[in-house]
Amino acid sequence: MKKKALILVDFLNDFFLPKGAAYVGPQARKIIPYSVSVLDEFRKHKDIIIFISYAHQEGDRELKIFKKHAMRGTKGAQVIEEMTPLQGEYQITKRCYNGAFSTPMADVLKRNYTKEVHILGVCTSISLMETAAGLFYHGFDLMIHRKGIADTKTSEQTAALKRMKKLMAAKVV
Repeated sequence: MKKKALILVDFLNDFFLPKGAAYVGPQARKIIPYSVSVLDEFRKHKDIIIFISYAHQEGDRELKIFKKHAMRGTKGAQVIEEMTPLQGEYQITKRCYNGAFSTPMADVLKRNYTKEVHILGVCTSISLMETAAGLFYHGFDLMIHRKGIADTKTSEQTAALKRMKKLMAAKVV
């Protein structure tokens, strides 16, 4: 039986807490209630749940572009309290924008006979879009939840959604 999967991108303290090193803004806080409700539905149906999160280390390439954030072992790299992973849910760390690059995510999905992936998280125009691209190239069907995504700028989120729909056949729900 094929299962659906929920991919939760960077629901981390550094992005969601006002004092976080890479706080996305109040728009990030606004997606939490919707995201929790989607997470609860996936848990209820025993679908695959994957938290894909940064665990940066000194020397990671993107730290030359962005200030230090979500550093391995820090509170900033922990999943926000409202979305605490449960036993049996996957917690995969990444060191670059694309959560499907050099991580076991695609293998986990394929082992679990998953075709359809639902994606929520931040930042839409960076990590979420790059992760979606990686999953697209691994052959997965993408469902992006509009109420479960946030970015620092509305214009960048709009452009990212347009790109994912056009180039990755993503459905925005």
